[in-house]
Amino acid sequence: MFRSGLSRILTLLVVLFLLAFCNGAEAAITGDFVFRSFLRQFRPESIELILDAEPDESGAVRHMYAVLTGARYGGIRIDKLSLETVFCTFRSVPGKDGTEEAEIASSVNGYFTARLTEKDLNGFLLDKTVGGSNDESWRKIRVDFLASRLRARGYYSVSSPVSLTALVELEGNLELEEGNRLILSDYTFRVNNADQASLIEDAIRKAQPLLDFRTFVFPVVLKSVVMTDDSLTLATRVPPKRFKGVSFRRGQPES
Repeated sequence: MFRSGLSRILTLLVVLFLLAFCNGAEAAITGDFVFRSFLRQFRPESIELILDAEPDESGAVRHMYAVLTGARYGGIRIDKLSLETVFCTFRSVPGKDGTEEAEIASSVNGYFTARLTEKDLNGFLLDKTVGGSNDESWRKIRVDFLASRLRARGYYSVSSPVSLTALVELEGNLELEEGNRLILSDYTFRVNNADQASLIEDAIRKAQPLLDFRTFVFPVVLKSVVMTDDSLTLATRVPPKRFKGVSFRRGQPES
């Protein structure tokens, strides 16, 4: 009797294990799962996530708000990032490390603001190779934010068809293109060899856009870019707004 009962229990455990293995490809969408996914995707210094309620069985959330300080996106530190979605649906997808993560599959409305500092942008660009291919690159770029324009200085190197390095200084406006790309427009530049001007012009075109949000976590339509002497802020027409709900927090994010 004991052996028969033990055999049934073991059989049940094996069946449950197999069911979990076969159906475990998609993790259950919960508020905590979404929160931990944001932690992995953005690696923020602090974050607060607010949901009006836990996601339903389909992963749908009526209202979500998040504010992140010191988030990382595309290798660049974002000083402050605020997000708000209305009627969005999450799904479970494999992350870069093989761990399941929450991804926004759809959203009726999405609101967004992001502030980048001159210091953080230069920390990313300084002494790094930016864009280009194996035979061309930008190096040692230094960016200065002006009241309404951007000034940059850096070295452009190319090895084919001839090897050369040119010091380039440029100044231009920042403009939004189709609401999801930040480009340099109406720019002028100086180069230490006038014969290289056409080559540099082509290289600047290849470096566009400066920032690309087409693969962001949810579709955004940016409407404004505001510059000060030490920061750059991108925003949708309607700014994200905090509301009261189920809150998940790490650190002390900026309100």
